[in-house]
Amino acid sequence: MFNPKPMENLSDYQCFQNHCMPICSVNMEPGLALDKRFVCKNCIEVTHLPVCPLKNVIQIIEKPIKQKLNQYEQIITPHLDLLKQFYDKISLMESIILMQLDQLTVIVNDWISSIKEKGEQIACYNFFNQLDLLINKQQSINKLETKQIYFDLITLNDTQIKLLNSQLDPFKYFEGYNQFQKLMKQIVTSLDKFDLKGGLFFQEQNKQQPIKSQIQQQLGRKLLEQQNKQTISNSILQKNSVSSSFQYEIIKKLTYEQGELCQALAINFNNTLIAIASECNINILKINQSLNQEPELLQNLERIHKNHVTTLNFFKKQSQILNQLVSGSLDSTIIIWTPDQQFTQWNALFQLKNHFYAINCLQISNSLEDFIVSGSADKTIKFWSLNPLKYWICSQTIQEHTSYVYGLSINDEGNQLLSCGNDNYILIIHRSNQQQWQIKQRILNDGISISFITNQTFACQSLDGTSLTFYIIDQINGEYIKYNTFQIQTRGKGNSLYFPLYYNTSKNILLSKNGHNINLISFANNSLLDCQIVLEQAIFFVQNMIYGTMSDDGTLLVTWDSKSSKIQFRKYKQI
Repeated sequence: MFNPKPMENLSDYQCFQNHCMPICSVNMEPGLALDKRFVCKNCIEVTHLPVCPLKNVIQIIEKPIKQKLNQYEQIITPHLDLLKQFYDKISLMESIILMQLDQLTVIVNDWISSIKEKGEQIACYNFFNQLDLLINKQQSINKLETKQIYFDLITLNDTQIKLLNSQLDPFKYFEGYNQFQKLMKQIVTSLDKFDLKGGLFFQEQNKQQPIKSQIQQQLGRKLLEQQNKQTISNSILQKNSVSSSFQYEIIKKLTYEQGELCQALAINFNNTLIAIASECNINILKINQSLNQEPELLQNLERIHKNHVTTLNFFKKQSQILNQLVSGSLDSTIIIWTPDQQFTQWNALFQLKNHFYAINCLQISNSLEDFIVSGSADKTIKFWSLNPLKYWICSQTIQEHTSYVYGLSINDEGNQLLSCGNDNYILIIHRSNQQQWQIKQRILNDGISISFITNQTFACQSLDGTSLTFYIIDQINGEYIKYNTFQIQTRGKGNSLYFPLYYNTSKNILLSKNGHNINLISFANNSLLDCQIVLEQAIFFVQNMIYGTMSDDGTLLVTWDSKSSKIQFRKYKQI
């Protein structure tokens, strides 16, 4: 780490006889002045001085210095390692804070745009219609429309303030937080200043009642009607009203110490290998089939990614690429790792660098495993495929999101893709016969993670981790419509960008991380129209920094959490 270095530049010095030759030795006779110490080859030839080679003198001088440096390094190395971890945590926190600030910016911009859009709608009129009203001396103001405008405005304010509060919560100790809260209070109360006197916009019997009170009552009735409709049409997520049919029980002997941050995990096709992120590196572990001992570390894939690994996926079907591993990172790169025949050593075969910011999500198609989709903080979705020469190329880029891409999900047939982003939109993307992907629908939703359940249904998880929204396809127009939103158990807010919503077909389980909980949700029927949605199990963690995955057959649930700093395995058990 440290090497001895003289403060003087010895090459600047000349021999005591000024021969203009490089010095090579030192006169070791006591009592000499400093400018008489150095000698060159010419000096040695014409004198018989007691000299010692300069190289040897330097070695003798530096030997005790090196010993001190070694002792110092032994003392400081643990401290430097901890400081490096601290620096990495700060870098991660910086990226998260920047994300949250961007989210705040998007929310406020959307709020402003929505208000301006409503004003543009009001400003636009049909000249000939208004001319007819003028000629016939009819009232040109639509009472119901004006009332609805104020109702919509209060609803918009309420929705956006909830979004802002969820994003501002981490900043409550920052300078300026109280000013944000005061501004939001002023926004809410600003509508009270408008005293729309009775008879102008409302029926005569309502003119003494403040407009805001009327609208709030109307809003309350509407919400109540929606809640009643939800109760009748579906059973709300529950744990106690319907007995659980399964549990995931922890396997105490099957754990692995993982002190570094682990934001991504992946299990291979036959549950014999697991890949776990270790900050910038990846550990490949062998899982004992008896599940009665600690996993064996096969290899540490290091020094390739330059920042934290955020996504991991094994190829699981095609024999030529079976057990190859795909990793994505905050360094904006995607790496495809290929194993040897014994699956004990992996090498970085391809490094894909078309993104220019963090990789947030990545999906491998179940139907076409020579096909990968990635979503990034650079606002793009990229499609990757193997060309005839067996090289991975970027075949298409979609740039419709206006902020970070958060989540992706591909249906079983591989012809539909869902994406959700920080711009509060879900994109429904279809593959055409020409193998090109086109956007078919946009849905306003603030989800952070998304997953197909069937080809006709999907779920989206809210950013604050408190709700799941289900969508179902409309058989008439072929578009997805919002079917219902369910509040779910969290024990604290906060969702994880890198613990995606996941539906396991084998066990009919929806895996959802919400706040401090990992929730396991089942569906009594495969159709949302008549199914009962049941919270089978909620696994609580002390802290909300949790990451995990599930095996394809649903038998293993694997997690890492910052409190235990361990990889923990849980096994599916029917009750």
